[in-house]
Amino acid sequence: MAWQGKVDPMEEMTERWLVANGIRFVDRDQGPARLDFYLPDFDVHIEVKRFHSERIGEQMGRAENVICIQGMKSLEFLEHFLHWKKLKERTGT
Repeated sequence: MAWQGKVDPMEEMTERWLVANGIRFVDRDQGPARLDFYLPDFDVHIEVKRFHSERIGEQMGRAENVICIQGMKSLEFLEHFLHWKKLKERTGT
């Protein structure tokens, strides 16, 4: 999970909201398709991209169920949506 020799900020943000929402995951070094995250309870992979790359097609072909989050605004939307959904479930509205 490196980006220019550092932890990728989008992957770090994804990891934070997975943890905050109690979603169990393994990172690319342990997941079966070697994508950024694998959610074993859902059998779903997540690949996080800052922008389109030539290898995205090959990466998407590694697994049957993949969520691709491309771009910071997409990640921020998903984070806000999950937070909103969680609040809605708590309040019953």
